[in-house]
Amino acid sequence: MANELLNALLPRRSLKPKYLTLPFPTKDQIETAARAALRAPVHGDDFPCRFVVIPDIKRDKLAELFRGAAAMQGSDEEKQERAASKAFKGPLLVAFVVNLSANGNATESLISAGAALEQFLLALKVQGFGAITLSGSILESPILQAAFCKDGSEKLVAWITIGTPAEGVTFEPEARNAPISVWS
Repeated sequence: MANELLNALLPRRSLKPKYLTLPFPTKDQIETAARAALRAPVHGDDFPCRFVVIPDIKRDKLAELFRGAAAMQGSDEEKQERAASKAFKGPLLVAFVVNLSANGNATESLISAGAALEQFLLALKVQGFGAITLSGSILESPILQAAFCKDGSEKLVAWITIGTPAEGVTFEPEARNAPISVWS
């Protein structure tokens, strides 16, 4: 069992949207991943994050929000169009929203939300899907924050693009040293 778990964990990598194809997870598969996220360590009763699925029929609306956010940042027409096009990248797009005041501690909320995000990504991987978490300055836009956050305690922090790994995608073994040291 331990080896099976490690065999699932160790090769997980982020896949750029161009390496993700159809099919994307079903509603039940997304719910399974979200249930796995609930198992992240959380202090208190308030779960610190939400996963907001963007239905295909809402991607045009999201593109307009991206365009507006880019315009608000002072981007020219070309950059606004490029920003809008990101709403259509990847088979499935999910917004990741963190509640910074969950259980009264912003630092713990962020740590728990990060753990929940990884649980979500790992649950997708073991179901046969690939994903990547994307961010950027556009996330700071009041337009996008207002569209996805229920109140001022929430913050839209990332997009998760999900799909099936494209044929022929290979994963190189991790070459970096494990990030561990001994305090002295």
